[in-house]
Amino acid sequence: MKLSDLKASLQRRAAKRKVYACHGARAYRVAHLAGAWNPPDNDGARFVDNLDAAGPRLVDYADKRIRLSHKGWYCDTLQIDTCRGAILQLAGKNGRPRYLAAYQESANDGYRVDVRAGVFGEEREAAFAADAFARIAAEHARDYDAAWQAGARYSELGENIREDRRAALALIGEIRAAGRAFSPAICATLRMRLEQLRWRIARYREERGKLREAGPWFVREFGAAFNDGAGEAVYFA
Repeated sequence: MKLSDLKASLQRRAAKRKVYACHGARAYRVAHLAGAWNPPDNDGARFVDNLDAAGPRLVDYADKRIRLSHKGWYCDTLQIDTCRGAILQLAGKNGRPRYLAAYQESANDGYRVDVRAGVFGEEREAAFAADAFARIAAEHARDYDAAWQAGARYSELGENIREDRRAALALIGEIRAAGRAFSPAICATLRMRLEQLRWRIARYREERGKLREAGPWFVREFGAAFNDGAGEAVYFA
């Protein structure tokens, strides 16, 4: 396997894990290995990595069967990835077609199926249901991504504080060691630099505090996303 192919494969798997984590899916490993139906997630929906193995077939995307003004709902804060409604079809029963509402994320190959919505007898009904399902999921994913990005920023600010503290301590040591060896102008410049570092540290701490205080909705539903982005347990479930 080429290095580029390996990197692409790892990126796809990382993106898929993030999707599963967003919806609280419990068995990414099972779905990845089995390639079929994943156990229900927190909302009762189920991921399908391989339609051939699972049974349903893809009819088409919802926007190709009904009139919509888009080809998927943005599901990240950068507006890159989308959730696109999809119509799946089961084997017919008593001579009648059976459809499922689902969506596909642009960053993943599989589908998330709204099994709680049941089976539809009309393709258009399934298309409208699929688009609504994709919209709701995209809104949830955007909130999850916002929480993750906030956590990442929290971590970045912490690292900035540590770097500036190290720089400030080193500068204080230089000022003390130099004594009267430096001219008053140089000492004033060093002290000004020290004050700049202190000011930046204060601003970083202030921003971190605001990120923590913005937390009621993070704590209740997206605390895990914030913690994941921060790389530490800031919020506790």
